Amino acid sequence: VEIIMWLGRAKSLCSNGLRRIHIAGLLSGKAGTEGHYVHNITLNLTLHGSASSQTIDIPQSTMPYLCNTNSNTHVRKLDSLSLIEVCELLQQSGLQDITPFVQAQNLTGLYLHDGVDHPQDLVDSGLNVIRAKTLFKRLVEWKTNGVPLDLNPSRICSYNIIEHLSNTHTDVSSSVMDRNTEESEPTYFNELDPSSLWMEQDYNAARWCSDASAVDRLLIAANNEKDPIAQMHLSLLYKHGCKHIRKDEQLSTDYATRALPWLQRQSSQGNPAAQYYYGYAFSHGLGVSEDKTEGARYYQLAADQGLAIALNTLGTCYLKGEGLPKYEEVGVSYLRKAVAAGSIAAEVNLALCYQNGFGLDVNELEMVKIYRKIAELGYANVQHYFGLYYLNGTEEKQNYTKALQWLKLSAEQDYVDAIVTLGYLYETGKGVEKDPAVALEYYQKGVALGSAYAADAVERVVDLVDVAGEI
Repeated sequence: VEIIMWLGRAKSLCSNGLRRIHIAGLLSGKAGTEGHYVHNITLNLTLHGSASSQTIDIPQSTMPYLCNTNSNTHVRKLDSLSLIEVCELLQQSGLQDITPFVQAQNLTGLYLHDGVDHPQDLVDSGLNVIRAKTLFKRLVEWKTNGVPLDLNPSRICSYNIIEHLSNTHTDVSSSVMDRNTEESEPTYFNELDPSSLWMEQDYNAARWCSDASAVDRLLIAANNEKDPIAQMHLSLLYKHGCKHIRKDEQLSTDYATRALPWLQRQSSQGNPAAQYYYGYAFSHGLGVSEDKTEGARYYQLAADQGLAIALNTLGTCYLKGEGLPKYEEVGVSYLRKAVAAGSIAAEVNLALCYQNGFGLDVNELEMVKIYRKIAELGYANVQHYFGLYYLNGTEEKQNYTKALQWLKLSAEQDYVDAIVTLGYLYETGKGVEKDPAVALEYYQKGVALGSAYAADAVERVVDLVDVAGEI
């Protein structure tokens, strides 16, 4: 029986030459932790024609996933993957930031195949809306088409995942598992630290996707746990506003001020996340005097360590000439690095560059491709951009139906620009039947969200509604 075997950070049994593994037989068995039965198995290995043998312990729960009797099959079924293989699949698919969630919830391939029928199922388990939609889209593909056979151990594969499996399922032979027993505690908000991942995701989910649960998690972390990174995320949310948090400059400054001592101390010690948010405080005058040059300096320090959000922000600084000389080509270069590091915001900014020719040639196909991908994830700002694309496009590209679809999706999340745009459309009759009453409703909602344009529009539209009522 030809099998593909994957054991996380196990020692390689064959260097680079594993071709076939034959199960010689079950020699003995023993009870593992929590009642899981562990088989002691001898594997006869054929390595480039030379045979060797090695005995290892494998948990019973893993056995079904190690065998594939059809050597011509190029895919495996999702429901055949163990937890550790699911984590590796996410790593190889660029979804490594979801791995801590999958690990914590113990989501095997079988559960993901049979127990997840809608993104809300993942949200109910604690994943934020954005990542839930992203993962669910991949799950649909994997359920339909299968997953690759060649899942290989990754250098980045989390030690914590292997530790979790070892502690909760079985004692894995030390002859197979090569652990680093002296691994140091991760730096606070390190890129591989799950806390950094969920906070960044929750900020995006709260601001762009109207995720109330994400707001709640940040509030708990900031207020109950006194987490300085959560405090900075809340500072940003109060500065910009979102569906569940209204703009409040004072609260924005207060949260930033609470985080500043830690940010300053950790920045001097080289913590990239602290450097980024300390730079943001300077760039926007949050708790300190505004200094965009000093802000850009800290962005650079964080970007040099590969922090995705810093790479994106540094790119926009070069594109706009904020705190740095304006070099659009350099800005685009940083955006590409940020995209490679997993930044969705950088993808959006890159799409804007393709749309407007900032630092590269106009490329409408690439722009639409990115807009559609991010809009489908539920980002309200991109839904608005996509709606404007169909609203204001050339005659052959213009599509009022699609424009309204995306604008209304954005407006449902209280994205004020989309709300004001819809008010304008109903006021002027562009793409819709002219209706001052509907326009007034949108404008009044825009006023409640702080739009100065909407406040001016209300005054002129009220008169139109009164006249229509008299008629």
